[in-house]
Amino acid sequence: MFNCCMKNTTIDNLREGITQLKLKTVVHSNPSPDLTADEIAKIKDNLFNCGDFNFMTYTLQEETIMDVYGTLKGEQFKKDAEDPHKNDWSRYLCDALEIVGIASEQPEIEILAIVIGGIIEYVTEDSEEASEITQINLNAEFTKELERNKQTYNSITQILNAMHQDPNKYRDKELKITGYKTCVLRDLAKMDIPDKMDPAFSTATDNHDRAFRKQITITEMKKMKFWEMCFIQDSQGDQFGSAYKPHEAGIRGGVQRSRLFNKDYVGNGVRVISNDEVRHYHPEYVKAEGFGTSNDDMTKSWIEANKSFVEQFPAAFTYPWTVTNVSVYTCRFYILNTYDKVPDGGTANTPIANGEFMKWLFIDDGFGNITNSDGVMYRYDFLLSGITDNAPYIPSSNMFPGSETEVLKSSDDKYKYPGSVITKKLKILNKKKLRK
Repeated sequence: MFNCCMKNTTIDNLREGITQLKLKTVVHSNPSPDLTADEIAKIKDNLFNCGDFNFMTYTLQEETIMDVYGTLKGEQFKKDAEDPHKNDWSRYLCDALEIVGIASEQPEIEILAIVIGGIIEYVTEDSEEASEITQINLNAEFTKELERNKQTYNSITQILNAMHQDPNKYRDKELKITGYKTCVLRDLAKMDIPDKMDPAFSTATDNHDRAFRKQITITEMKKMKFWEMCFIQDSQGDQFGSAYKPHEAGIRGGVQRSRLFNKDYVGNGVRVISNDEVRHYHPEYVKAEGFGTSNDDMTKSWIEANKSFVEQFPAAFTYPWTVTNVSVYTCRFYILNTYDKVPDGGTANTPIANGEFMKWLFIDDGFGNITNSDGVMYRYDFLLSGITDNAPYIPSSNMFPGSETEVLKSSDDKYKYPGSVITKKLKILNKKKLRK
């Protein structure tokens, strides 16, 4: 872990401009006017706060790498995360910074994100030039992801030091996150970037950490190829309890189920949902059931029954679901963890994913309730992540008679992203990145 002595040295370097570096800049045909003394002072203060942000995100990234890799691979391997190499690493960091900029809706935080992201792109894409300044070659293959994290942090710090030492010299230095936005160092003279005691600073580092955690978790889970989503036959018969890939389940007549939306079917004390089909071949699994809780509010009763069920059996994945003025329609799948993929024709061998891991992975239960505020991703985003090859075959909507009227559905934002304040633009961005 990065120690306090190293942190203080870095901060002192930024404040006093001790490090003597020569950052190359683009020569502009029409350079902007020299900075005033007040502008230089403002830029230096803001660069100092950028340095604090760089240190905090580095520290959180180190902790996240240890947590994610330890959870996925086991505690004994948590320091052994493979080096993702410079281009992937740059993408992880810049994607997270882009999300920080959009989510904040604050120009100061957005500029902070672009400055750090722009420096990351500089030390990555112009690594030979940058290494003359930083004495660090990010083209090299590092032994572990933790080492790349540390050396990237050191590279960013060195560039920040150079800019802090002579803001006027680099006032027209262009910094950009490709595909997002661009700024120049001079822009830092026009605003106050929040310091580390400001709640906006903490929110920015939290958003960055969540986005970064999602990036590396999805990447590692995709490489492992250890998860599948399957329908488990819940209709009594020869195939009861057998698992099928979603597209195969569709061939066999579909996976949608329905029940009337009234007190007799979803009311107080009514067993709304269970995992009987899973336990048919695996009686050792926990028995999970969800019961209605009200005869007056059917929506509340049905939601709470499903919430209780997912709490007991987190590998259950209900999507999509739609409530009409007459009935509720659902499709339910289970997440399996196995290297032995479900064969064509289905199988009775249903190795359900570890419940504690599911609790760690998911933020929500799919019914508008947060189950782990420190989770990696929302359940809906899991469908788009590419972690499982068969998730794209899951229906995107339910079918119901035209005579019925839709009341609520799983694709409503409050059920897809409970507790989130992310903007529509950010959701589109997240979806784009998850599909990479």
